[in-house]
Amino acid sequence: MAQRIWKLAPFTHCIDTRGLIDLSGCWDSLYKSTCLPPTGVSSGQLAPWILWFLWLARNDYIFNNKETTPEAIMTKAIAVAREWLMEQGDNKGPTPSQGTRIPVFTNNTGSTLIQSDAAWREDLQLAGLGWTFSGQDIRASFLAHCHFVNSPIVAEGLALREALACGIEKGFRQVRCESDSSKLITAINKAPRWRKSTALSLIFVV
Repeated sequence: MAQRIWKLAPFTHCIDTRGLIDLSGCWDSLYKSTCLPPTGVSSGQLAPWILWFLWLARNDYIFNNKETTPEAIMTKAIAVAREWLMEQGDNKGPTPSQGTRIPVFTNNTGSTLIQSDAAWREDLQLAGLGWTFSGQDIRASFLAHCHFVNSPIVAEGLALREALACGIEKGFRQVRCESDSSKLITAINKAPRWRKSTALSLIFVV
């Protein structure tokens, strides 16, 4: 169970737990591991929260006979790590890595700004998806994972698709979509016919 959770961790390098018998021996490198952009935990201090929620899940299983999925544990760890960073003194939020946008909404037309991003692990064929909503009455962020993803642009497309599906579910009808993937935005804007059948009024920009 623990190994499955560490494999889901959105670090820039794979955590190899083979032969690991002493946590203190690898703690420095584990603590300093850098996270991929969509998580919003740019400082890499995600490992302590993974350990904490592993411990809670273990106790829940032993004492309450309640099982938790690896995906649920990782989602909780990432969410609390982001919340912790945002509450730390002068740090008003996670520092974005190069190419990642900070949600800033200045449009007063009543539309909602959707910004999506993705990170891709080739060795696991795993994508981390992230998107934010910004508007006059809303400011929220979301995370998801997707398995069997075979390229970075597919990951970016999946992040945008999840963002749009979430927007439709929340009742948005006029949105502006932003992504740092110029290939994805160019491909979408070259074939705009499909947008006529959607429930949203869309604008796609890089």
